[in-house]
Amino acid sequence: MRWCLEFNELLEEGYGYVSKHPVLLDGTNNGFQHFAAMSLDNKLAAKVNLKNYDEVEDLYEEVKDEVISELSKQADTIAEDWYKHHQVITRKMIKKPVMMIPYSGKTFGITNAIRNYFMASDEELSWQKDCFLHNHYLAKIIEKSVNNICPKCIIVMKYLAEIARCFGNEDKDITWITPSKFYVKQHYYKSNIKRISTKLHATTVQLSLNCNTTEIDKRKSTQSFAANFVHSLDAANVHLALEKSKASGLNQFCTIHDCFGSPAAHIEEFIGYVKESFVDMYSKNLLDDLYQQAVEQLDDPSKLPIPPDIGDFDVCEVLLAPYVFS
Repeated sequence: MRWCLEFNELLEEGYGYVSKHPVLLDGTNNGFQHFAAMSLDNKLAAKVNLKNYDEVEDLYEEVKDEVISELSKQADTIAEDWYKHHQVITRKMIKKPVMMIPYSGKTFGITNAIRNYFMASDEELSWQKDCFLHNHYLAKIIEKSVNNICPKCIIVMKYLAEIARCFGNEDKDITWITPSKFYVKQHYYKSNIKRISTKLHATTVQLSLNCNTTEIDKRKSTQSFAANFVHSLDAANVHLALEKSKASGLNQFCTIHDCFGSPAAHIEEFIGYVKESFVDMYSKNLLDDLYQQAVEQLDDPSKLPIPPDIGDFDVCEVLLAPYVFS
């Protein structure tokens, strides 16, 4: 509707009309893009459009095909059920579960995402759509398929979780500085639930009040760190891109997570700065940098995991890759 209103204004005013409607471009498989750049993994970089290819790569479609292939190889009854209905395993169905994985999505959360998808769909299944066993089984197959296709991503996620675990073992909050020099502090504390009984007219009402303690929630800290770290890199890319854009005279833009928008006349230039910022971020080894930051904070850094080996992907290819944002 906004576009229609603006186009009408253009027709009325004619040549010289200044557009205010933003063109929005999203990062393709953004979480996996960050893991590909962190690990400089050539194969994963190609799958998430960081390389200069003429055709768009589609990670969701590839995972979908891998899931169906995995189901065909399994001999148990639930696998056979899913394979008989493999036409319902579409790109649309697979998208959210796959998106959850680089942001620390666990099997149970992926199971719920599958359940919610089928409960809201018109697909016909020969079992109950909310059957936990079937949905949990498919969640495990999706995780296995992503691991097969993106093994470096899983390695880096485990590395980040191990770093967070070292902080938890020393009862410390983990902090880090992003490439845009932004200070981040992750703190999750255990809470005590207080039950309060009160009266509302003649009715007794039970209220629950969560009170934070000073004890770090080690499990939540460990599980959340990989997602928070990647989100902080998203934010750093935004910070650096806006700084470059502003310095070059661009003044109209909007950002939502990994989505970047500006008026049509400026979108190519703006996305150029976004790509440059992405390259600037990953021109140094962020996994080594995080390791050094952790060494400075821990009492016993000897327990830290060694940063994983990185590949030979030339991150400068991003500058020429046409489908990084689309």
